[in-house]
Amino acid sequence: MSQSGGLWKGPDGLRRGWSVFLYFVIAAAITAALFGTVYRLGHFTAADLGALRTRLAPDIRAALVLAECCGLLAATAVMARIERRSWLDYGLRGRRALVLFMQGAFWGALLMSALVGVLALAGAMKIAAPRNASAAVIASGLLWAALFVPAALVEELMFRGYPFFRLARAGSPVRAAVVMSLAFAAAHLGNREETVIGLLQVVSVGLVFCLAVWRTGSLWWALGAHAAWNWTQTFVFGCANSGLAATGNWLTSAPSGPAWLSGGVTGPEGSILSLPALALLAWIAVRTLPPSPKLPGVTAVP
Repeated sequence: MSQSGGLWKGPDGLRRGWSVFLYFVIAAAITAALFGTVYRLGHFTAADLGALRTRLAPDIRAALVLAECCGLLAATAVMARIERRSWLDYGLRGRRALVLFMQGAFWGALLMSALVGVLALAGAMKIAAPRNASAAVIASGLLWAALFVPAALVEELMFRGYPFFRLARAGSPVRAAVVMSLAFAAAHLGNREETVIGLLQVVSVGLVFCLAVWRTGSLWWALGAHAAWNWTQTFVFGCANSGLAATGNWLTSAPSGPAWLSGGVTGPEGSILSLPALALLAWIAVRTLPPSPKLPGVTAVP
């Protein structure tokens, strides 16, 4: 590829590095402004915000997640305008969106359930049933779903949305997938109970989701799998999620035995068995998702 055009511009407009950098600057600026509004309207304290580092709760986090969604979508729209493209070209087109979302959700929920089931059979996870099944449990499940769908959308937009498409268009989609999956893992370094296996799992799931985006040309399958994986892990089984404890769950699960097998305080994602589960998810993506003939700006899709 020709590198003519100077420091700022290349053959296809603003260079990829500057494009991705500008995207994150715009997203951060808009999100910061929205965060300030959320803090003021919600009267959140420093203790409320500090608790986000150790626990998952749909209240404060949901408001912040929606602010992040708005910031990332606005940044996508701005960069699309600069590049004279539709903002939907970055994985957001609605064709077969619901079908792909539901397919991804099915596999995400099934594989997390299988992972926890195997851990329980191996004696590495103890699962306790709820004492009382009530309407409150159903309401809690809906509330968790209302959190995890936009939360998954934030991470998909950030790591498989505009940055992935822009890097893939300018070079190798495989290289773009590796870069964004490593960045995805780096974003999890702030979780206090994250482990080496947990970070390997994050890199692996990032690669699987990039594969799904690459094959379908959209974020919808990855979004469904991502949201359902987290929802099943957190609400259904009551496991820790990347080291963050949950409340308002249906079942209650506790790790047992060595952390490398059970996942320890990290949760099932910290178990060595999460890696073959994700290899299976990658195989499912290849077998069930036909390659898209129109991945915007990328000429070859495997």
